[in-house]
Amino acid sequence: ELYLRMSWRKHLLLFGATLVMGVLLLQDFGSIGTTYDETADLRITTDIQQGKSPFANVEIPSQTRLIYYLHAIAISVFDHPFTHYLVSAVGMLLLVWVWYFFLYQHAGKQAAAIMLFLAITSIPLLTAGRHLLTHSNAVFALFFSLTIIALYNWIATKQQKYLLLAAVFAGLSTSLSMLGIFMVFPLLCIAIACRNDINISIPSLLLAALTGLATFFCTTIIYFNPKILTDAIHEALDGHTYTYWNYLNTGEVH
Repeated sequence: ELYLRMSWRKHLLLFGATLVMGVLLLQDFGSIGTTYDETADLRITTDIQQGKSPFANVEIPSQTRLIYYLHAIAISVFDHPFTHYLVSAVGMLLLVWVWYFFLYQHAGKQAAAIMLFLAITSIPLLTAGRHLLTHSNAVFALFFSLTIIALYNWIATKQQKYLLLAAVFAGLSTSLSMLGIFMVFPLLCIAIACRNDINISIPSLLLAALTGLATFFCTTIIYFNPKILTDAIHEALDGHTYTYWNYLNTGEVH
């Protein structure tokens, strides 16, 4: 017990930063109201929480579903508007904790402290943590970061379990946002750059790819429907048309 107290005492700065950031994220939650997209997201979340089919409400098929499921579960536990904001805030705080301990271990206490200062003063991070669902990306950023860290551990230790863990996190990231697809490119670059050091085998890569795909399909559910999956791919490639948009006054509706 004494050892634990002494150990955690080293991280008082983290606890202080967490408190400050928590206040900044949750103070006057919902004070500016919800955006158009957040209102639609909340409607979908409510339908899922009430037991309606996840295959409904797929007007935008490229919008993945895991973030809706997480919010639906949370609101089932504590039915209050605050819960939605708490999910985003917790996702952002966990993101900061993950990078703090990673930097503390691999780059030292000063690097971790600098990261905390940058996080607390980062307007994009605070804004993301105060938004909801698809407009937040806090939980997505958390799992995206966990993917990168798992890959780092795989390269450093050459242990297969970290590659599979990275695949799971990558699948979860893409289930939270289609932005996770862009992770494929840095993964390929890492694999090519480190192929001699890691001694990558084709079966290992195939297993990791299948693990990531299985995680994605099982945590989105809707893409088991071939039509929704096809529509999502077409929309991702061609864009979504919003008839009420006039993008940068150009007349474009994509």
